[in-house]
Amino acid sequence: MPSRREFLATSGLAVAGGGASGLLGPSTRPRHAASEPLAEAPARFAVLTDTHQNADIPERVDMLARVMDHIAARDPHFVLNCGDITDYGVDEDFATYRSTIPAALTDRVHHVPGNHETQWNADAWEAYRTHFGPTRHSFDAAGLHLVGMDPLWPQQWEPWAFTDELLDFLREDLAAVPPEVPIVVFNHFPLNAGYPFVNNRDDFWDVVEPYRVRVAFAGHTHGLKLWTYNGITQLVGRPAKDLPLYYWAERETGDDGDLLAITEVRVPEDGPATEQLIARAPLDEHGPGADLPPLAISATPEEGSVAVEVTTQLSATNIEVRARRHPQGTPEADVPWNDLSPQGTHWSGNLQSGEFTPGPHRIQVRVDTGEEIVWEGMHEIEVPATGPSIGWTHALGEPVVGDLACDGSTVLVATMTGTLTALEVTARGARRRWTKRLGDLYRGPVLAPDGQLAVVGSADHQLTALDWTRHGATRWQQDLQAPVMSEVTITGDGDGARILAAAGTSLWCFDLAGAVQWRSDLNGTFIGRAAVVDDRVFAGSSDGDLHAYDLDSGEELWSTSCTDSTSTYHRTIYGPQQAKLAVLDDGGVLVPCHTDLLVIEQASGAVRWSRDDFARVGATAPIVTERGVWVVHGKFGTIHQIDLATGADLWIDDTLPTSWGSSPIPTSDPDHWWFPSHTGRLVRLDLTGPSVTPVLQVATAYSTSTAVLTDADSPVLVSADVTGVVRGVVGLEA
Repeated sequence: MPSRREFLATSGLAVAGGGASGLLGPSTRPRHAASEPLAEAPARFAVLTDTHQNADIPERVDMLARVMDHIAARDPHFVLNCGDITDYGVDEDFATYRSTIPAALTDRVHHVPGNHETQWNADAWEAYRTHFGPTRHSFDAAGLHLVGMDPLWPQQWEPWAFTDELLDFLREDLAAVPPEVPIVVFNHFPLNAGYPFVNNRDDFWDVVEPYRVRVAFAGHTHGLKLWTYNGITQLVGRPAKDLPLYYWAERETGDDGDLLAITEVRVPEDGPATEQLIARAPLDEHGPGADLPPLAISATPEEGSVAVEVTTQLSATNIEVRARRHPQGTPEADVPWNDLSPQGTHWSGNLQSGEFTPGPHRIQVRVDTGEEIVWEGMHEIEVPATGPSIGWTHALGEPVVGDLACDGSTVLVATMTGTLTALEVTARGARRRWTKRLGDLYRGPVLAPDGQLAVVGSADHQLTALDWTRHGATRWQQDLQAPVMSEVTITGDGDGARILAAAGTSLWCFDLAGAVQWRSDLNGTFIGRAAVVDDRVFAGSSDGDLHAYDLDSGEELWSTSCTDSTSTYHRTIYGPQQAKLAVLDDGGVLVPCHTDLLVIEQASGAVRWSRDDFARVGATAPIVTERGVWVVHGKFGTIHQIDLATGADLWIDDTLPTSWGSSPIPTSDPDHWWFPSHTGRLVRLDLTGPSVTPVLQVATAYSTSTAVLTDADSPVLVSADVTGVVRGVVGLEA
């Protein structure tokens, strides 16, 4: 078989500088020498990320097609795409992306989803799976084992997590790989400290540590970064949406050992392509940083501090050791690393306890040689609580991303993989009453005012009503012809009660018996929560508008644009598609979008006022009380009291952690609210001050579910996290 240099020469390509940089031939398909069968050749493959295909941006499509042609000319064993394949995961754009792939690569391109495949589309990954199959998979090629991972889920924002199901998939898959075979993983998100897109990346490191996982590819950050980390070389690539580029990897075996040479290739519209060496990643038995894990880590809460002790394999002459509180929900820069003091192979130091609320926390430990060869891991601690505390935990074993529902002491919890569970809750624990299997559940159940019915939508197109008092028996089920990804709204009582849910581009209305009252066109998709006042229904849409309908007939009364964006993609993102709407007593509708906040008049659809200085404000329900309206600014963790006449801030507090999805919950006192936030931290909201007081760290996992408060003399606050653990917080009266 010809060498790489011979291949380049015979194909009209030239290389200079020993491969550090060079010229690749014209962007049209070059000639190339005959090669041995793919299965016998040393591994060679291409990697792309963040292609962001959009049928409305033809120049981006043409650029990617040129890059794909260039890759095909090099006859790779396979091609990896690390996600954000399209702008917002709709079928048309997946088809557009597939049109850029030459016939020679049709069966060689492997994909994983990115957040743009899951965050904005309302089809619960149906389009992705139609075009690419499973969202995670593994395969063998040219002496390598490849694993594509999917630590994310629909309609949510960072950070995501490796679920137990995904970690089990990894364990089973890696255990079957022969020890002499190097393993390459690819995923959308970087898996390093400082890039908190996956909250429990330490669980991933623990699973892969015994195996020959040596190289990882990722994207998401739209910038080039290279790490050698926990025995793995990780390359985070530049976006192919902005630049005509890809990464080319070839396996080399020589005096330097078994390596994967990775170059960045740029394919301009005119003239020769360029190639630059980025990394030579070891594939040998021990990867960089593999000899740095500590022998022991301990952390002990003390009065005024947390004492950290680390025992390492190497002495202080070779390494440095640092520690900090894991910055869950806090900007990385706000939680500095603390240098630990060495004594031989023993290191010690103290972290200020003021950084820790009571409850569970993680301590990050970093071992560094000073040459960017780093090992990093976590150690969990429990800071004692004197007030509210975690009374019990109940593991469901499946991720929970939808809101919880509660009636008296019964709590209903829906899992992402389709289990609806009724728990009987006391201050001492939770007992499972019944379990019902449905399609994937990305939203939680809603209880009807009849005291018996629970209604929930699922990704298999069904809207299901169950009798939650009778072991979850199905009362009725309706096929809405598309994944039911909006939250369910139930309004009224008796014969006048109505159920509202969006699926596809339709808003549906049912009575409590499941009979369709009407179906109206939304002109787009809606994954938020509709609102009802008197005889009017309000719902957002991915067309960028808020729509008003007649509750009795479904006739559209008016629609009003909620964003200045003009493209379909940007109107989807910045409009009210995910808005948890709130009706106001003064005749307005509060519309929290992605970056904008508006009040729109209920009667006319006129915009009273709007603001565009928020970020990720639409997913957390606003608090509407007699004392005013409070809005949570999710990205930066601030809470704003809003003047409804003008939109001006009356009060701001920045005590909150960042938040996405979970919302504050009321108590029997209208001035007192609990907020178990997205980051697992419980805060107390006092609207009379107003004031925000951190009380308890409930979990080290994140939560996108709104918690519930049981109705009892000693109420229990019940929350669930994305790992599927349900917790009961007791002592709330303290």
